[in-house]
Amino acid sequence: MAEDESSEKQERPVSGEQLERDWERALETAGGAVSAAGSAGTLPQDELDAERRRLSEERGWLGGIGSTMRKLFPGRREAE
Repeated sequence: MAEDESSEKQERPVSGEQLERDWERALETAGGAVSAAGSAGTLPQDELDAERRRLSEERGWLGGIGSTMRKLFPGRREAE
């Protein structure tokens, strides 16, 4: 990556929308891992159920705090 491209990326503020999307993507990935563990039989059912509950709770939390994240971390256009 060119030096000017690298410095440009560092100057961009974190946006609440991007943070929320990244978090959702992480939760989707974690859900996929739990499903894969279930399919492979590497975790007992009670642990799979517990992980699915945790992911569901975190999705609910994220849905409730999303508007706050967007206010705390406005995107470039919103900040100007």
